[in-house]
Amino acid sequence: MEIEDFLEHNVEGYLFYDLTALAPSGVGYPWLMTSFGGIELFGALLSQRSFDHSRSESYFVSYWSKHLYRERDRTVAQGRALYKLVRHDIAHSFIPKGPIHVAGQNGWRHLTVDPTGNLFVDPERLADDLKASYFRDVRPVLRKSTGRVSRTTMNRRLQQMRAAANSEAADLHLALIFPARPEPPVGA
Repeated sequence: MEIEDFLEHNVEGYLFYDLTALAPSGVGYPWLMTSFGGIELFGALLSQRSFDHSRSESYFVSYWSKHLYRERDRTVAQGRALYKLVRHDIAHSFIPKGPIHVAGQNGWRHLTVDPTGNLFVDPERLADDLKASYFRDVRPVLRKSTGRVSRTTMNRRLQQMRAAANSEAADLHLALIFPARPEPPVGA
């Protein structure tokens, strides 16, 4: 699958559909994690270096600071902190570290800290900002055939990501030895 097809099918299809579908449900953590997955993906696709699965944090921070919230001060430090305090801990234990409030319909409070030190993250605002940054910074790269970041380099990153995933999957699939699906009992 070429990068154009991948972006149309997996990003504009699945990822953005999921972000839109999660909106009325108000489920903050899954909504947030979907956006965070997109941030990591876009950071990897726009990277000038070969894909390395162990660089997830750097892909996240790079996209966060150079594209998603590039107009803010201290975006690298903030991106790194959010990756560790929110993304990492929600993904692994469903508990963010520290006084962090994840709640929709608080766009005006998004990425602000109240006087008592509570950080507010609005998953709806994050999703909207992610979509806007994608159409502003990622999709237009497809029109560039050469350069440090281009359709060619994005396609290369996608192929590297697929190769890494397939390599890891090959080993793990060996452990997936399940019995064949039995026939249901007669009369069931």
